Amino acid sequence: MLSLINTSSRNKGKSLIAIATLSLALGGCKDDEDDDAASSSSIASSEMAISSEAASSSEMTMSSEEASSSEMTMSSEAASSSEMAMSSEAASSSEMAMSSEATSSSEMATACAAVTDNLAVNGGAEDGLTPWGAQGATAEQSDAEAHCGSFSILVSGRTDSWNAPLINLSNFATGETYSFEVWVKMAAGEGTETVSLTVNYTDDDGNANYTGITSESVTADDWVKLSGSYTHTPTGTSTGVYAYIESASETASYYVDDMVILGAAGDDSIVYPEPDATATGGLAAGATKFLGNIIASSIPTSFGSYWNQVTPENSGKWDAVEGSRDFMNWGNLDRAYAYAKVNGMPFKGHTFVWGSQEPSWIGSLTEAEQLAEVEEWIQAYCERYDAPAENGFKHMIDVVNEPTNAPASYRDAIGGAGTTGWDWVIWSYEKARQYCPNATLLINDYNIINDAVNGSNTNSTDYETIIGLLNDRDLIDGVGFQTHAFSINGVDSWNSVTAAQIDAELDRFAVFNIPLYISELDIDDEGMDQCARYKALFPTMWEHPSIQGVTLWGYIEGQTWRNTERSGIVTAEGTEKAAIIWLREYLDGNGSAECGSDT
Repeated sequence: MLSLINTSSRNKGKSLIAIATLSLALGGCKDDEDDDAASSSSIASSEMAISSEAASSSEMTMSSEEASSSEMTMSSEAASSSEMAMSSEAASSSEMAMSSEATSSSEMATACAAVTDNLAVNGGAEDGLTPWGAQGATAEQSDAEAHCGSFSILVSGRTDSWNAPLINLSNFATGETYSFEVWVKMAAGEGTETVSLTVNYTDDDGNANYTGITSESVTADDWVKLSGSYTHTPTGTSTGVYAYIESASETASYYVDDMVILGAAGDDSIVYPEPDATATGGLAAGATKFLGNIIASSIPTSFGSYWNQVTPENSGKWDAVEGSRDFMNWGNLDRAYAYAKVNGMPFKGHTFVWGSQEPSWIGSLTEAEQLAEVEEWIQAYCERYDAPAENGFKHMIDVVNEPTNAPASYRDAIGGAGTTGWDWVIWSYEKARQYCPNATLLINDYNIINDAVNGSNTNSTDYETIIGLLNDRDLIDGVGFQTHAFSINGVDSWNSVTAAQIDAELDRFAVFNIPLYISELDIDDEGMDQCARYKALFPTMWEHPSIQGVTLWGYIEGQTWRNTERSGIVTAEGTEKAAIIWLREYLDGNGSAECGSDT
C-alpha cells in the first residue's frame, strides 16, 4: 500500500538509502527497508547507513575523493557535533545529496507503509487478487513488476478499450467525496499509452453511469500515478459501483498497483424503501396462492399493481453476488428483497447451487477450497436475508437449480454422486437448512412438465429421484417447474403440451405431499396467439390443488430474456396486451373470459 503523499516511483528490488532518525521527510518501501544492509563502515554520531548495493547501483554517486575504500569518508571538519555534516561538494545546504540518476523521475522514494482506512482492501495485490476483478480482460497477480511490495496486477488479453481491471466499491456512501490514487506501468514492449481511472455505477433505473477521474500518459519505463477525487451522487440508491483502470489502446497490456481510496465508508446494511402504495395484492389479490414476477436491477413502477411475489432475475445468482472472490455485491439483490419485505410479499432467492452463471474463479480452486467457498456463499446469503415470515413476507430459496440439466461444475467437491447418486444435492440442502432455518427450501428445473409427455422421461425421472431423497431427509419444502415458452408453447410436436398433460404431470409429483410451484412461466407472442395459449394452459396450473404459487419470468416487452419472441404481456409504453387483460378477468372470477386483441 502507499501513502497519498507519495511523489515518486521506484522499481522493485532496488535498494534504498535508509534513514533512521534524521528529521527528514523521506519515505522508503517498508519491505525493502528490512532488506537493505547497513555498510560495515559507519559514521560516528550520524544516523545514516548506506549499503554497498545502493552505492554500486547509483542510488548515490560520490567522487573518488569522497569515497575510497570505505563507503564514505568524512573529514573531521565535515562531522562535528551536528547529526551529520557533509562537505560542500557532497551536500551544500541539503540534508543529503543524491545523484541526478537517483532523483531524475521523482523527489523521493515511495512510502509503502499500509494506509489507515484504505477502502481499497488489498489494493496492491499482495494477498492475491481479491477483491479485484476484470471485465473483458485477464487480470493476474504478477511478480514481474511491482511499485511497492512484491506483486502487482498484470492486465492482458484485452480486445477493446473498456477491457480493464476493476475493484468493487459497493461500500461508497451517497454524498461522500473519495480520493483515489493508483500506480500504472505499461508492460515491456508497449508504447506510450493514455490510461484512465473511471468510476461506474448502476442507478435505480438500471442505467450505467460513468465518471472519469483522471487520465495520464504511461510508458513501460516508469510507474505513473493516477490520482483525483470523486463525489458519489447517484439518483436514489446505487449498485454495482466499480473503479476501472482503462487504456485507450484496445490491446495494450499493463501493470496496476497500490490502489488507495480514502473517504467515509457507507453503511452495508439493507436499505428499505417506503411501501409501494400500489402493492395491494396485484392481480391475485385475495387468492390463497401468489402470482409473482421477477425484478432485475430496477423495480418497474407498475410491479405492485400486477404482482404479489418477487424473484430476483439474476442478482441472486452466485456470480452476480461474488464475481470477485470473497467480495460480495449485494446491491441489486438487496433492492428486490427490500421491496418484497416492506410490501409483505413472498421473496424467492434464486439460486445457491447451479452449473450455469457460476463465479469464473471457482474452477481454478482445489476441491477443498471449492467446498469452503460454496458453504461460505450459502452462509453469507442466509445471514443477510433469512428473516422469519411476517405480514405476508416469506423467505424462499431455490437451493439447487436445474440439477438434471445443468449440474454444478464443482459438484465433486460437495459430495459428488456418492452413494445415492445425488450426494452433492443432498449436501447443498443440508447446508441450506443449517444456515437458513426460516426459509422454504425449493428445487427448480426445466423440461419436466413436457419430458414424460414427449417420451423421454430422463429429466423427470431423475427429478423424482432427487425429490424423494430430499423428502426422506426432511430437506425440501417445495418443487418448482420452470415451464418456459420453449417447453410448453406448442409450436412443434416436441413441446405441444396440453392442459390435461400438465395436470397429469403435476399429479405425478403431488404424491410427495409438498407444495408445487410454477416458477418461470413465459409464453411467446411470436408465431402464435399468446393470449389463447395462456387461456388454454394457465387455469390448469393455477387451479391444481398442489400449486401454491405461479411466477412469470418477466412481463414488459423489451425487458424479458425472450425479447425476440415477445414474451412480454405489457408493452414498453405500459399498454396491456390481450394476455394480461384476459389474465385479470380470469383471476377476478370470470372463468369464461375470452381473449380480445392486442391494441
